[in-house]
Amino acid sequence: MILIYVLNVLLIAFLINALYVRERFQPLHNFFYMALLIKLLAGIALGLIYKYYYLNKGDTFLYFQDAITLSKIFIKKPVEYFQIIFNHQFTNNLVSDFSFTNQPRAFFMVKILSPFAIITNNNYWLSSLYLSFFSFLGCWKLANLLAYKFPAYEIGAAIAFLFLPSFVFWSSGIIKESILIGCLCLSISFLFQNSFNGFKGLIKIFFIAFSIFIIFQIKYYYLAIILPILIAYYITDIFFKNKKYQFQIIAFLILFISTFILSTFIHPNLNYNIFISALVKNHDINIRGGKNALHIYFDNLQPTPLSLVKNIPLAFVSGLYRNFVWEAKSGFQYLIGFENLLLLLLSFYTIFQLINKKINIQFPLLLTATLVFIILLAVLLSLSSPNFGSLSRYKSGYIPFFFYILSFSVFKNKMKSGDINNLS
Repeated sequence: MILIYVLNVLLIAFLINALYVRERFQPLHNFFYMALLIKLLAGIALGLIYKYYYLNKGDTFLYFQDAITLSKIFIKKPVEYFQIIFNHQFTNNLVSDFSFTNQPRAFFMVKILSPFAIITNNNYWLSSLYLSFFSFLGCWKLANLLAYKFPAYEIGAAIAFLFLPSFVFWSSGIIKESILIGCLCLSISFLFQNSFNGFKGLIKIFFIAFSIFIIFQIKYYYLAIILPILIAYYITDIFFKNKKYQFQIIAFLILFISTFILSTFIHPNLNYNIFISALVKNHDINIRGGKNALHIYFDNLQPTPLSLVKNIPLAFVSGLYRNFVWEAKSGFQYLIGFENLLLLLLSFYTIFQLINKKINIQFPLLLTATLVFIILLAVLLSLSSPNFGSLSRYKSGYIPFFFYILSFSVFKNKMKSGDINNLS
């Protein structure tokens, strides 16, 4: 057992050192070790909270318990292991040994975890370090890309993706968000480098395609938003680059809406009627499952367009700023509340700066695309997951982008933008 610890710690230390050597000249290199340490500790803290505060309740330990079962199958019957991994085929009544075989997205997470269970000899905490490191890798690459492209706001990028407390916590350890954030941030950083030449370019293309597959498997609705945004953004940027920004934004929105409608065909649950029914059903389950928990009180939410539209304003505000600090009833909720209060104050300050024309928006198309991503996720996740505890976790998919935009009103200087193609 000690040998397993030593070997895995050495491997993690090797990965950390290799990344630092490669990244030591990046704009945010001074934050590397501090941000990484916080990220790794956040993953451990998440496990400790679920173990001692929630008394082992929660998906994180259920995921890993199934991963342990898979790892044992790998040791005893490797052929069966690969049949389960690639074909989802179970033999000898193995189905009863797992918790998530009837939940494809959850069991896909188990499949991702199983190699880490194997190499760590079924150690939850070591496996947590690997997932936290992967999530950090994505956040680090995207934060540095933003810092290099928009150096006037590099501090905002560092805080948003490396130090924002709720984001760091809920994108670390053994949860889906660690995988999601790692894949999402790395893919975005590769896409906006616009450099796909040679062998490195092929690796980037492969990883982007692989990430699309991973995100589709664990949180398919993200793709229904992200892919239309990216498609609309690139088409607008290519064909309307020299047009006025007002024309670009209108073109982007038309293209996005058209592509978004087409995206509803990529998964049965994204069919309009099925989607809104599933959204309201998930809302009701969330409410029933946490009767004593803080949650959003929507106005008689029903699976109809009128009901959804009526509740969108509350969902939007809640998805970005709640729980409010005065709604908190526990220490954790107070921490989230103070962070949300900071976001609210920054929002008012940003609006004030815009009204007084003290913010010069130099990249309106990219800003519009990012805002569409933030607003849609904030609304949809609030409607489907009104429990503030769940919502604080799900917000990790968009909240750093929101904070980064708000940081424009605070962190700004006269530095010129860098060459995005120099990042690799």
